[in-house]
Amino acid sequence: MIKIHILFAVAALALSIFDFLRLEIWSQIEYIYSINQLNVLDPGLLVHLPRFLVVYPSYIIGDILEIDPNKIFTIYVSILTSLTSLIWIKTQKLIVVYKKNRNYIFIFPFVLLSIINGRFMFALFGLSLLMYVLIKLKLKLIGSIAGIWIVISLLYASVSSGTFSVALLFMIFTSWRTVLQSILSGGSFAKCAKFLIGFLVLTLLMYFLLLFLLKNLDYYGGGFDGAVNIISHGLGLVINPEPVLENCRTETGLVCTVSLMIVSSVILHVFLSILLIISLIILLFYIRYSKFHTMAKQGIIVSLIGGIFGFTTLMSTIFILPLAMKRSKIRGDF
Repeated sequence: MIKIHILFAVAALALSIFDFLRLEIWSQIEYIYSINQLNVLDPGLLVHLPRFLVVYPSYIIGDILEIDPNKIFTIYVSILTSLTSLIWIKTQKLIVVYKKNRNYIFIFPFVLLSIINGRFMFALFGLSLLMYVLIKLKLKLIGSIAGIWIVISLLYASVSSGTFSVALLFMIFTSWRTVLQSILSGGSFAKCAKFLIGFLVLTLLMYFLLLFLLKNLDYYGGGFDGAVNIISHGLGLVINPEPVLENCRTETGLVCTVSLMIVSSVILHVFLSILLIISLIILLFYIRYSKFHTMAKQGIIVSLIGGIFGFTTLMSTIFILPLAMKRSKIRGDF
């Protein structure tokens, strides 16, 4: 599998270098970069700081080499895709009981690279890295350095407030006991140091989560109206398509077409709303009683709940694919 992975990685890198594949840095990052004096204490900009930090190397290297930052960004995303694929391979080596049960799911990130924007690949890399580190932590195959890797994974997942929320909730639901045990291990000084660092990191993460939440609520009107309108950004579009129709005055696309179809008929609107709710309930019950590993179930459920508020968040479900196999085929001790 490693040989095939290297082949795909080299191909992705070559396509990026020779401009057969071209991605562009998204507008939020370009705007922040265009500001001459960046005030990181401004909450309006601070909320974008983590995602700016992970993309900023594209500008630095572009300036040094006098190359278009978008070209560097494309190469950067290709490298992240290869790393994500490698993480999936390593994850399955950790959890699969028999070698013959491994599969070629690691090719999927390269398929995604050819059909989606680069922004999601940052999130997929962060979520995949987080999953891998948490599994190693549960299997006691990694020590205190796990904290550094977790922070890095959350930093990359922060390119979207939805994917950051999925990453943070996934970590809390799957591993809070393991993380707590790791903090409380060792001597008194080590315990105090790890507890203090853990507390500071958790406080910072919660602060950014609050900033993300307030930013999204303000964007969709603030207060109760913002809370209602925000669901239109994801699967909740079926229930509340009106906010999307406002944007459709200046934009076109599949989402706008679907929104217009929904509001064109009250009967269709009610039918699709009921169908969505029933489908989610059935899906949740299926996941609950399926033979998937518990960590896989938790990742899927968190992503589905987030998917009500955003389609990018819904796509986060992809990161759990290396774990999405029957319990009988993988280790059961994590």
